[in-house]
Amino acid sequence: MSFKKAADELAVILIAVSHQIKLLEEYLDLRLFHRLGSFFPGSPHLDS
Repeated sequence: MSFKKAADELAVILIAVSHQIKLLEEYLDLRLFHRLGSFFPGSPHLDS
């Protein structure tokens, strides 16, 4: 998974994608991504 690729596809900057993902996680009260530096391997919640 790549926030960079998502940003490129949506024609927005990377920080905008990161911010929206963070807001979504807060709204859902659910962590969607495990953050390891700049690498986001996902979360078990995404596999369901």
